[in-house]
Amino acid sequence: MAYKLSILVPKGEWITSNGPAGRLHWAEKARRTRRLRERAGWEARRARIPAMPRARIDAYIHGRFRRRVDPANTYPTVKALVDGLVDARVLPDDDSRHLDGPHMYTGAPDRDMREGWHRVTLIITPMVYLADEDDADEQVAA
Repeated sequence: MAYKLSILVPKGEWITSNGPAGRLHWAEKARRTRRLRERAGWEARRARIPAMPRARIDAYIHGRFRRRVDPANTYPTVKALVDGLVDARVLPDDDSRHLDGPHMYTGAPDRDMREGWHRVTLIITPMVYLADEDDADEQVAA
């Protein structure tokens, strides 16, 4: 069974790999990262997502309008959200033994969102191993 979290991210917390939000002062980036981790942790607790030993995470990035977007540039924001899932004890860690992903995609536009905001939809799918834990090719969805 997959779990879905839809997290609204205000403009003041958005972090990208490029553009002005990618060239933040270290203290501002740390503040935004901390807020994103807290936001994801609270959302996971509110949705009662259970602890799982391994998972695949697909992240859909939604803006207000459909336009050319490189979802990989949102990695700093998505990484902070995944760290929040670890903080909430959904996953034991976000290393490759416990996490497949995050895989990032462009999501459908949401014209009702406030200007400058984004929505990140995380699909969290529990994973199991069929064979030796060191063989990543043997991972499958639970």
